[in-house]
Amino acid sequence: MPEGIACTILGPNVEGAQAVGTCTKEFSGVANVVLTAVGLEGWPFAGWDVPGCGTGVSCAVPLDAPQVVRVRFGYVFPLTVAGVPGRQGAGTITSRPTGITCIVTAGGLFGFCSSSWPQGTIIQLTAVPEPGSRLAAWSSPCTGYSCSVMVDGETLVHAAFDLVYALRFDSGQLQFAEIADSPSLDLSSEWTIEAWIWQETINSNLHIISKWGTAPEASYVLEANMGYLRLATNDGVNASTVLEENTVAMPTHTWTHIAASYSAGVARLYINGIEVAQGAMSQPANSSQPLSFGREGPPLNSRYFDGRLDEVRIWSVARSQSQIAGAMNAVLSAPAAGLVGYWRLDEATGQVLHDLSGAGNDGLLGGGLSTAMSDPTWISSTAPVE
Repeated sequence: MPEGIACTILGPNVEGAQAVGTCTKEFSGVANVVLTAVGLEGWPFAGWDVPGCGTGVSCAVPLDAPQVVRVRFGYVFPLTVAGVPGRQGAGTITSRPTGITCIVTAGGLFGFCSSSWPQGTIIQLTAVPEPGSRLAAWSSPCTGYSCSVMVDGETLVHAAFDLVYALRFDSGQLQFAEIADSPSLDLSSEWTIEAWIWQETINSNLHIISKWGTAPEASYVLEANMGYLRLATNDGVNASTVLEENTVAMPTHTWTHIAASYSAGVARLYINGIEVAQGAMSQPANSSQPLSFGREGPPLNSRYFDGRLDEVRIWSVARSQSQIAGAMNAVLSAPAAGLVGYWRLDEATGQVLHDLSGAGNDGLLGGGLSTAMSDPTWISSTAPVE
């Protein structure tokens, strides 16, 4: 073995992952060099960061090109990732540095994976839910879909995935949901309405989010008209004003994000975060009508929407295009400034739609506490909201 390197490695590195030191030596006339790692007291050999070196203390390094060899010293501990039994969602958890690829199935089963790293190593865990699931929580104090964990002994991290839901409205069964009238739902000089929808069929004037009725109780409605997005408002005195996007129809059998904003007498329509129409409109009148999902409210009780609805949000502020596009794929951390209605529609069972905005605008399926044919159905949602 050619001699020439005797490298002492001292001190923690910038990531806290053991020790660092740099030694350089040029060799000529040899095919490879065998390096041997000997840990000092309290710092046992932990591994090579070189492909093909294996787990032993010696590593043969080919000299067919300049080489950089990294060696780690320190105690090695396992990091284990597991699902949470009983949680019905599914997803995958991976680590960086690589070592963990953990598939968590429904019920939290088959989600128990482990890999070992030197003490002090920072591991970045990333959770990716399966379609129809959402990461609910980490056991470690982490937020979002990434979690940083320092290995400082045997470590166990749980990741809980939940199923996500939406409401399926069957127009043939005259299905709807309803929220009682509230001053917070009377939209005035500035506001935004948004939701994820899935159209099953196309027809004219299908009310999606509606606080509408006969004059003077008509106020505002966001609807699908022959597949095109349309907004109507009424000031309680004059005729209704209408803004419609009529060049790009919303597709059927796929999730589409829709939004409408209003400020300074001008309304704007958005599809999948892109502005598609704008125009002058009247300010909606205050109305005693309930807020209806999936139909026009009383007394007509008509224009039933045929499709799915998820993540409904109503704001008392005009959201910008960048705000709408930037948040449409994310679950909101309510309460948020200006949010007066937020229905995630993840209840899965029961008659109540819970308003998570903090404004107290809970609603009911079919308009009542008893089950009926007019109740829309809770279904698993694949809307791209995480």
